[in-house]
Amino acid sequence: MNRPVLTLFITAALIIGFTAMGMILMDAVDPGIVAKIIPSSRSSERNDEAVKLLDEGKAAEAVEIFREIRQAEPYDSVVAHNLSIGLARMAQDERNVLPEKEKTALLKEALDAWPENPEALNVMSAIHYRNGRYREAWDLAVRLAAFYPDQPNLNEYISHLETFLQEGEGMISEDGQFFRILYSGERQLEFEGELLTLLQTEMDSLTATMGYFPEGSIDVLIMTEDMGEKAIPADPLLQGLYDGKIRLYLKDNSPEDEVFMRTVRHEMVHAILHRAAGDLPSWFQEGVAQKIGDMPSAEETVAMKAFLKWRMDTGKRVVITGLQGSFIDLSDDERSAAYAASYTFLDYLVQMFGENLIPILVSELDGGQPLEQAIQSVTGKDLPALEGDFMRDLKRGG
Repeated sequence: MNRPVLTLFITAALIIGFTAMGMILMDAVDPGIVAKIIPSSRSSERNDEAVKLLDEGKAAEAVEIFREIRQAEPYDSVVAHNLSIGLARMAQDERNVLPEKEKTALLKEALDAWPENPEALNVMSAIHYRNGRYREAWDLAVRLAAFYPDQPNLNEYISHLETFLQEGEGMISEDGQFFRILYSGERQLEFEGELLTLLQTEMDSLTATMGYFPEGSIDVLIMTEDMGEKAIPADPLLQGLYDGKIRLYLKDNSPEDEVFMRTVRHEMVHAILHRAAGDLPSWFQEGVAQKIGDMPSAEETVAMKAFLKWRMDTGKRVVITGLQGSFIDLSDDERSAAYAASYTFLDYLVQMFGENLIPILVSELDGGQPLEQAIQSVTGKDLPALEGDFMRDLKRGG
């Protein structure tokens, strides 16, 4: 890899890699929370039949029977209990993935039938959290803690939500479409109106490009030095972060600064993707955030590909779909490679399958499809095959 290209890539990595280092989220307390089925009731024969179906993973069929029994025996608490579990299992069924509105309706019915159902409380709280409804998420998490105080990570999750609920206190709030901006009162005269317009323009552009318009508001916190310690990022190079809220560390930049605006777009993409589909693999999150958020130039794209090819030629690993967690804890070299691999692979898929690939995938994800299934249905190939094609193209210098 020659020095001018390497220098160009390092410059791009400092903008893309360090200005917007991704997302830190808590999507649920514990995805393994399981409620106990009660095997018998006064309506024992039909209840036993439905319980057997539930044990076999046939939640929809079990729910149909439980509903029939409950119509005839409305005060049978065992049937209500088991119906609630069946409804919660339907909402979580990975083989028959449902749109979020249908999931929410099932979970509401589940909690009406048995208000202590831990599965329903957990998943409904996570849905509220993902959509920025932190008060509702907190209410359900506290209920879960009252009934089941020993759940792993539950206190941490509740504390996380309480922090979110308290953060807006004393801050100036302005509402845009799909988001709410919050900043220090000391900066009101400096920011008022102008920053909202700036961010609205970027949000309008991104939602149109992605074909997804989130429900409810995404909070955007402008972290400025006058706010004290809470405005100091975990990494001094950090310019932006999405952790359920978009945090923009303005430091000495002006809101019109190019680096600041790339950070805004990058983190907005993370927020929109999370609203559409919840927790997604890092390679996809970061690939899309760079592709339509940072929008690297053709020269930067060539530099990233050359950097990855150089790594391959010198015996270093290039990982793409194995990139699942946050990039923050990676070494500088590995982090640069992770961002470069995520972006160039996503860019390759767009080149191969068309500019509409991203909005089509986002639509599939919003409809409840898991990412790998969505990619296969749109491209006709599974992820390992696509990754193999990309690696061969990269080795050829494509």
